[in-house]
Amino acid sequence: QATQVLDAVCLSVDHAGYFYETVSKTRRTLVLPDCERREAVTLARTLLARLQSLAEQLSDPSQAISWSCCAGVASVSIPSKNFLPASLLETAERCLHAAGQTTSGAVKSLEVS
Repeated sequence: QATQVLDAVCLSVDHAGYFYETVSKTRRTLVLPDCERREAVTLARTLLARLQSLAEQLSDPSQAISWSCCAGVASVSIPSKNFLPASLLETAERCLHAAGQTTSGAVKSLEVS
């Protein structure tokens, strides 16, 4: 059920050229080309709200399943000549980890230089 909800939310993204990858049953990575950090954070918050809403609609009160949703955002405005794309993913992962240490619905972001 979590997989279907995550995929439905990811497919609802309205951003030119975006794509997402399945990391695990409960994780997705979205790539948003030509997207400023502020816009990405706003989109992350919107997607988390959609996800939480769907989770609440689909949750069975008799089951002890809780949903915890968070997002990590990394962006780069002007990549340097020797910019390594992997550093963007590593930074997003650090942001996700930091967001996961706080409350559900948290979004953490960093600009990579």
